Amino acid sequence: TLTLWLKHYIPSSLQKLLSELSPENREVVILRTYEELKFKDIAKMMGCSVSTIKSRFRLGVQHLKKMMEDENGKS
Repeated sequence: TLTLWLKHYIPSSLQKLLSELSPENREVVILRTYEELKFKDIAKMMGCSVSTIKSRFRLGVQHLKKMMEDENGKS
């Protein structure tokens, strides 16, 4: 499953941040970033339009960036 994959291949600090994303956004970010799939292939897999997948990716990345900035600001 995706959860097991996360535990083996993604550093724990990033796992924590990814776990904060919605399941849909998390899956798109992982498939695009780590599996290097094309948006059209992810859309086909998930049964969504390419524009929906691009939106989920953008929102997921924006959320990750904000969480990383917040974490760095706390130090």
